[in-house]
Amino acid sequence: IAAGGAKVIGIDIIYTEPERTDASHDLQEIMAMIKAAPLRSPAWLEVLERKLVIADSDRSFVNSLRDARNVVLGYPFFVQERSSLQPEFLPKTGGAGAIGRSEFMLVRQSTKSEAVEPYRAIDVLPPLETFAAEAVGLGHVYSLPDLDGTTRSEYLALRYQDSYHPSFALEVSRIFLELPRDRMSLTLGEGVHLGDRLIMTDQKAHMFI
Repeated sequence: IAAGGAKVIGIDIIYTEPERTDASHDLQEIMAMIKAAPLRSPAWLEVLERKLVIADSDRSFVNSLRDARNVVLGYPFFVQERSSLQPEFLPKTGGAGAIGRSEFMLVRQSTKSEAVEPYRAIDVLPPLETFAAEAVGLGHVYSLPDLDGTTRSEYLALRYQDSYHPSFALEVSRIFLELPRDRMSLTLGEGVHLGDRLIMTDQKAHMFI
């Protein structure tokens, strides 16, 4: 896709766990057997090392992200206010990981309305650090369908701990418009400023698609 000239690539697939392919597992077993053999062959070990690199799909993906230099990755938040998931059943992530660098740099309260807050997430599944480090941006993919099962809304910001994080679509838009992160700001109760544009939202940083 990058070779085709895409200005920005958004991948909303959740990459939270390393991939262990059958090929890499088998190669690792063979390598362990050769290393344990009394007369192991350095040449065979060198061949297996090369094959392991080829079979490592995660490493290939990291290289692709690095070469493209324009990929935004998505990640899920868990929002207690509108979710049936209970905290004890949520995955334990041990912190926000790499998503800290994607948060809004400027957040202010609108003078035109009462104090309001976007939905507050209680946990998050960030992308693998190796993937996130090569992505140009990160955005949350939390959404809530209407009662008929159709998704008509976008939550441009969610709060997690003491920071606010943009949606996946918003981050893709920022990169497409070539705006630095400090040109994207959140005004609670009003909307999101994306450069000179103001995207109006309600008091939960919610807008209709």
